[in-house]
Amino acid sequence: MSEAHRLLRRARVFGPSLLDPALLAHAAATGASDTLLQLTDDGRARGIHFFCVNASIRNQFEFVQQTWCNNPRVGGLNDNKDPLIGDNNRTGEPSSHMMIPGVPFGARTAALPRFVQVRAGAYLFMPSLKALKFLAASGRSGPAAR
Repeated sequence: MSEAHRLLRRARVFGPSLLDPALLAHAAATGASDTLLQLTDDGRARGIHFFCVNASIRNQFEFVQQTWCNNPRVGGLNDNKDPLIGDNNRTGEPSSHMMIPGVPFGARTAALPRFVQVRAGAYLFMPSLKALKFLAASGRSGPAAR
């Protein structure tokens, strides 16, 4: 089932980091949790360029977004959209939370904000090599094209 939904995904970071990543290496010793809770946006442009290559927009990219990322009940969970890329905290919808598994009991986070803001998007057609060869051959004239 999952093979029909495979994607080739890559991301490229742009802009300066909002905090020094070395702070997270020794989180307990440095008081990283307090630092993270006190972060404020400095207004500088930063984010991730996301690239995805797949054969079917509907069966791959859109399936993953709708069925896995934005489905609060995926995998038998409840009220649990993807914590980073899910469309959390949309107007008119209940807030999403994240369940953190544990033995004997898990934990539930507070309501999650929307972390990702999409600024632009494009669906681009990238033909296969077979299609490119067909297109190249159909542009020729004479018997060699047949």
